[in-house]
Amino acid sequence: MSDAGNQGFTPNEMMTIAASRALKSNDVCFVGIGAPSAACNVARLTHAPDITLIYE
Repeated sequence: MSDAGNQGFTPNEMMTIAASRALKSNDVCFVGIGAPSAACNVARLTHAPDITLIYE
């Protein structure tokens, strides 16, 4: 497994945060299971409180 640049994060964790940062307040997002769900909820809790999440 990669060490993601020796930062102590897994590639999956890095991708989750990158996806989270792409989401903005007032976005409508169809949410999947696993990392997509985590990314949407990180966005909602940190910088996009008005995001609408639709779970499939």
